[in-house]
Amino acid sequence: MKLIFVHGGPGLNSRPEKNLLANDLIDLGLDPIFWNEPKSFKSQNYYQEILDDLKSLVLQQDEKLVLIGHSSGCKNILNILPDVKHKVSHVCFLAPALDLVQASNDIIKLGQKILAKSKPSVAKEIESIEADLTDSFDELKERALMLAFSSNYVVRNFDSEASFNNYFSYLTGKFEFCVDTYIKVNRSMPLSVTKSDEVFDIPLLAILGAKDPVFGVQDSKSLISKYFTNKSILVYENTSHYPHIDEKEEFLKVLRSFLF
Repeated sequence: MKLIFVHGGPGLNSRPEKNLLANDLIDLGLDPIFWNEPKSFKSQNYYQEILDDLKSLVLQQDEKLVLIGHSSGCKNILNILPDVKHKVSHVCFLAPALDLVQASNDIIKLGQKILAKSKPSVAKEIESIEADLTDSFDELKERALMLAFSSNYVVRNFDSEASFNNYFSYLTGKFEFCVDTYIKVNRSMPLSVTKSDEVFDIPLLAILGAKDPVFGVQDSKSLISKYFTNKSILVYENTSHYPHIDEKEEFLKVLRSFLF
């Protein structure tokens, strides 16, 4: 059974998951493909290029497959699903980031909280901007996000320090998180969760982290339920935004049961 893993970000890649999960997924009898967002863009419609690239990869496959998304990768999957549903047997969402407005606002709040100790002047600047923020992804919001991302810990949002070190050992140099790409892609992304209100009966497994400070469990459950009727939603109480890494063995066990 083929599987495509869709990483989060934007501005990241699937290199850590490929190194940490590929052999385990093969042992489950899966044939994993680790998608990476384009390294360069041909236009300013960055998000559409990401969707087109992912959709093309899915449609190239000669059999039905499993789509696994992490964080914003789940939003990418949801947006291409109307066009590729005939190619998809199962979907798995890991700590899904489906709502751009909520995600941006929560990241800014998290950055302000973390930077209050390490960079209090930056935290104060974020605080002064917050009151004037709107839902729009405008220059003010971009500035607030740039300030929030001045703390790497906003991105490296793990419950387990061991998982933190292991995952990000694969995100060094050119593989590090690219804030510029994150801003560009989000700027071109529609504020709505999807372009379509289509509801899917494709089997969905969603795994949420109870300690995720950015993407709340209840909001995630509500959005997932809006788009999927045949769903199973699990909450890992002791993890945050990377349940497939923080609790890898449990994730693999649940995935096997879901697929087979």
